[in-house]
Amino acid sequence: MGSSSHTSTATDLPSPAQEARCECGQLIAKLRRNGVELKCKRCKRIVFIPFESMER
Repeated sequence: MGSSSHTSTATDLPSPAQEARCECGQLIAKLRRNGVELKCKRCKRIVFIPFESMER
């Protein structure tokens, strides 16, 4: 997510510090309490990736 990623504590309500956006303003991802939420630009499907499934 490049320079737009943030490491603040997530809640269920998004704030600018919990979202990653492209330079054009398109929402790319949201940081949630238990993982990262990604949204497909084409079909609008939301995919949730839990933190415990990510490798460090």
